[in-house]
Amino acid sequence: MVDFVFQHPDGRKERIRRKSPVQTRRASEEFERKCREGLLNPTKQSKKTPTEKEFSEEFMKVYAKAHNKPSEIEAKERNLKLHIMPFFGTMRLDEIGMRDVDSFKSEQLKKGYSPKTVNNHVCLIRKMINLAVEWGIIDKAPRFKQLRTSETTIDFLNFNEAQNLIQACDDEWKCMVIVGLKTGLRINELIALRWMM
Repeated sequence: MVDFVFQHPDGRKERIRRKSPVQTRRASEEFERKCREGLLNPTKQSKKTPTEKEFSEEFMKVYAKAHNKPSEIEAKERNLKLHIMPFFGTMRLDEIGMRDVDSFKSEQLKKGYSPKTVNNHVCLIRKMINLAVEWGIIDKAPRFKQLRTSETTIDFLNFNEAQNLIQACDDEWKCMVIVGLKTGLRINELIALRWMM
């Protein structure tokens, strides 16, 4: 976090608290310097608000690479490409409001996605917009409401069913099925596994 008190040329003091885009001491010091420069020269800061597509590239390069596992990065990239960008891609971040998000949810439900899947897509756009607020790119974020989801009961395989599944698998899938049964990994996590030599 960058946290400092800035004295404006007119004498008034303002406490500035912002989250640095990169979580290292050196990057935070550089971010604080840029914040101070921006406050000293507000006319220099005539920045253009990025579109969702433009910001998503920075989001993936800076935030996702630093905070997410490879399987999560892959899922985010897929959701951005297939769901978020086709709908929000050309919109500026400060233009996206609750009405747009509700339209997106409605469109996703019409395409046959479950409320839980739609909530996952909305969660990604919410994270991006909230991060843009934290980074000082936009001033505020709309409220995001989740769709109601019905509680699903999970039917686990018993030992006999698991053994039957393993026996029914082709040799090429048997290893992945056994690893999945023994570890409880999700399909994306299984796919992301790599052999180590």
